[in-house]
Amino acid sequence: MRDMASERRRIFVQELPRTAPSRQRTLNLPGTPLRIAGGGGMASIDRGSRLLCVLNDDLEPSGEFYLSDLPSPQVGAKHEKLIVLSDLAVVLIGLDRAMCIDRSGRKRWSLTYPSWPGGIVGGDAVVINQYVAIAVPERAASPGWAQVPSAHLAVLEIGKGSEIGRVELVDEIGDPQGFHAVTRPGGAGGMLDGGYGQDGSQIWRIAPVDARVEATSLATLDRVLGDLSPSGQEVLTTPHGDDGLILYSWDDLTEVARLERASLFESPERNTDNTVDGFDYYAWFLSNDRLIAMTRQRRLLLIDRRQMEVECQLVPNGFDIIGCDARGQRVDDPGSAIDFEGEISTVTVIDENRILVHGQDQRLELCELSI
Repeated sequence: MRDMASERRRIFVQELPRTAPSRQRTLNLPGTPLRIAGGGGMASIDRGSRLLCVLNDDLEPSGEFYLSDLPSPQVGAKHEKLIVLSDLAVVLIGLDRAMCIDRSGRKRWSLTYPSWPGGIVGGDAVVINQYVAIAVPERAASPGWAQVPSAHLAVLEIGKGSEIGRVELVDEIGDPQGFHAVTRPGGAGGMLDGGYGQDGSQIWRIAPVDARVEATSLATLDRVLGDLSPSGQEVLTTPHGDDGLILYSWDDLTEVARLERASLFESPERNTDNTVDGFDYYAWFLSNDRLIAMTRQRRLLLIDRRQMEVECQLVPNGFDIIGCDARGQRVDDPGSAIDFEGEISTVTVIDENRILVHGQDQRLELCELSI
């Protein structure tokens, strides 16, 4: 049998230190963990029972309420695109309606719009002070057409649901479904991306300007929005293809730093067994000075933001890496003893010293870092 772990380590140009969390424990939260947009903190939602729990600093439930009168869900889901606001109101974005529900479970307001095609909820929202900007289709798609012809932001006052205006978004991208948003710390705007790599994609800065909301396009295509820094001053982006991580300034959207893929990973041409790794779509700020990025083979890399150098590979207990071929497609080796259900699916950053590691097998591990 081949030593798969050795081969997968070899994809790096140079060997990286491997560091385990200083402490690790399994969490059994009443639902899926969510960030509270704009205000910090955490909540969890059980999509089956509609129970939303507010979590304290130790990630234990400290309050709860039930959601009601939910909008039409995405096919195969109870509901989609749930945003918890800092006053613990909840915005739910469905196929053809967005709703705001307060912590007593009562509906504050709702917004109707043309249905997203294909049974897929494509919208997301950014919090802008006392407003929320929601990406919605501008008009219904033609019959049988799976794409949205155009999209815009509907800007609503959170307290009353009154709409103060619309902001045009598109359309430099082939398919504006699949919007993803990150609200800035403090709730003063955020970033929004949409589209798919093969069709082109775009990232916008959503910010208040005088008495209105503006969407300013990032001057690059085919990048994925990763995260915003805790200071709100930097935008972290990841590649659709084989490029590296790039950071942009919030103020003028110019590039301020990057970490090239070639400085860390072997290229397909140099890899004799046709298995390669690279940056995936997912990366986060741990602090203003440290990043964490996930690779296609589900490695977690800790990165020094100031030097843009990888410090080490974080190795939580009980999670495996996977094999990928030169196209980045997963390779299940029948001769390997690796349990592929034990791989990492994503990460939620709690603070600069703690992360939640989500497993494909639904495990949730709280990892404390000492580095």
